[in-house]
Amino acid sequence: MNPSANTRQSPQAELWQWLQQIGERPATFSTLVELFGNDQERFYQLASFGVPADVPAWASEVAELAAMIRRFVRLGFRLDEESKQIIGTDKSLYLGDAEFELAPNFLQRLSGGLPPNNAGRDYSGAEVSAAEVWFNVGSPEENELDRALSRASKEIRPRVLRVDQQDIEAIRHGMPGYVIHELRECARRVVQSPTVIFQGIRGRGRLTGGRAYCGKPRRAFGNDGKPLAAPNEAVYCVYVDPDGFVFDWDWVQEDRNRPGYPEHYRVRFANPIAEPSEAVLTLPSDLAPESFRKSKAWHSYRGDCMFFYASDARAYARRINDDLTEYRALGSDELVGCKVKNFEELLSKVAQSPGSASVPVSAVLAASLVRQMDSHQQREKRTFLKLIFQTALRMDEERRGKFFEALVQIDDQSERYLQNLCDMVLRFTEDRAHPVVQYAAQMLAGREEIEAPYWRLIAAAGDTSVNAQPRVLQSV
Repeated sequence: MNPSANTRQSPQAELWQWLQQIGERPATFSTLVELFGNDQERFYQLASFGVPADVPAWASEVAELAAMIRRFVRLGFRLDEESKQIIGTDKSLYLGDAEFELAPNFLQRLSGGLPPNNAGRDYSGAEVSAAEVWFNVGSPEENELDRALSRASKEIRPRVLRVDQQDIEAIRHGMPGYVIHELRECARRVVQSPTVIFQGIRGRGRLTGGRAYCGKPRRAFGNDGKPLAAPNEAVYCVYVDPDGFVFDWDWVQEDRNRPGYPEHYRVRFANPIAEPSEAVLTLPSDLAPESFRKSKAWHSYRGDCMFFYASDARAYARRINDDLTEYRALGSDELVGCKVKNFEELLSKVAQSPGSASVPVSAVLAASLVRQMDSHQQREKRTFLKLIFQTALRMDEERRGKFFEALVQIDDQSERYLQNLCDMVLRFTEDRAHPVVQYAAQMLAGREEIEAPYWRLIAAAGDTSVNAQPRVLQSV
């Protein structure tokens, strides 16, 4: 027996070492072209075998993208000039303009053919490596699985998505025109051909079972329904509840390192999933916008959220925190509205007049602000107390005892609790450069950053109110 055989690294571990030597890269089509040029044999292995499960996210994502390209080559693909996509049998990949220029040559080198004659390379009489054969032909197990999936996919009906009648009524009564036109055009295209689908669009509640379909349609639409160029570096997201009802759809900024993925997707969603069949969005044939109603607010029961528009300027969505998403005008970045999530929970904290069917939008925003500030203050307290404990460890025993006596005498319910902690540290250390004092200076800026968007939106909302009547959702 050869002792070295037991200590040899797995193929996945060796591939991870290779990626480490090359250096961290974003998971993009351009990165794959670069890796292939660096070492074709390693690239074939990466796409076929992947990397260990415990590697950093960037390496896993590069390996996943390489595996997707391998699947295109093995099962067939076409290049769509209009949408700048590689479209496979069960997945598609959006590319940037420069990447799309590279795609034909790169895919030809991998497969030996180009659409529509993408039949794969003829290996007769040619000398090729085992890794390249595995990349193109696959294992018997993979081939059997592909055949099984192909048979199953023919038997699965498309998932039919729709919009709840309550949300249809909101659409028909004053939402900006572009919102309706993009629902009809962009949202439909995205659910049929997403770049990625995420499961879990809220951290708790029924929408942990919801989905976000993300894609890159080539056109946006104006209030008059005319097609426009899609925003640069943006992704269109369509949000669906567990029962298949679409309740929100908008442009968001694209992740810089993951084309086709929304910014901060790891924070916003639970995990990406593979959809076994395509989805279709059905809408009423007569759905059309009416005159925009400035400062009108709508409550979506399906999405447990509130929408508010102060302007009908075309906008994109920017996440602020778990409760609040701002709408910013494309081009000017002017604040033109918002979405407030976890609406029912916030509503429970708002005092309502007996028998009232509505509440002020400003009151809902204020309830969210209070919750965000409470959460922020708890984080501040934890940081402060950690710094204070470290300070006490550096004192002699007598001084430490007096320090803790002063600490327990501070009223932790006071609004000035954190400032009082800071003052106490100054009394004992007289060190203006102390970490506690420096953190206190940053603390005020952090609070102002949280408060600023709320105050702007509360001012814009004025006396606008939103329907707050309860409703029981029926599963379909």
